[in-house]
Amino acid sequence: MQLITVIPIFALPYDVNTAAGSPNETPKRDADPLISKFPKFVEWFRRQGGFIDDRVTIGYEPGSNIRGMITTADIPPKLKSCIFRNRSLSGVDCVSDFETIKKEMVMGPLSKWFEYFDFDDSSGSRLPLEWDRSDEPGSARRELQGLTPDGFTHQHIDWFEGDWGCLGGKEMTDLDFQAFKIYLTRSMNLGLMPMYDLMNHHNGKINTYIRYEDEGGAAIKRRILSCH
Repeated sequence: MQLITVIPIFALPYDVNTAAGSPNETPKRDADPLISKFPKFVEWFRRQGGFIDDRVTIGYEPGSNIRGMITTADIPPKLKSCIFRNRSLSGVDCVSDFETIKKEMVMGPLSKWFEYFDFDDSSGSRLPLEWDRSDEPGSARRELQGLTPDGFTHQHIDWFEGDWGCLGGKEMTDLDFQAFKIYLTRSMNLGLMPMYDLMNHHNGKINTYIRYEDEGGAAIKRRILSCH
């Protein structure tokens, strides 16, 4: 059994209908699936044996467009706000992890991880291998604010597709690529961690740290008490 203790990164008063920087922003935020689907995701998380404090939610920092995991009221630093009792998708190596992700994705609503995949937004991640690398000013230049990308933009995908990677030289399918993005952008060395992988690293600071416990679990705790 893996025990994951998550302490919230920052506490801010938040109301989904009033926290927008201006009234014009409210409809856009109400339509944000990462906000509207969060209660259903929490229900799934609890059905899997997890615990999450009712004060933890997903929202925007008041007066900004920064979206992340926040609390509606202060939670004492030593109080457990989220406990994850079962690792989700994790094997002994990347190949087994990747194959498990694909298998569960194919099952659709029958998968016990369906709500997690439905809430996941990895498909919107902008990986270097998807940047426009032509001579014309493309998204790579926009991402890097005009700087020309240096080095290999395909190094991860080359490894993934190669004889030594998860695909073992096989041609990548759309499903493979979707699973790859989930694995690349979400996983840590203990596998995918629903709820923890939503934690927001705010203000350019590393606001959490991971401490591995003797019994094999890990504690994810808040490094700073608040962000201003």
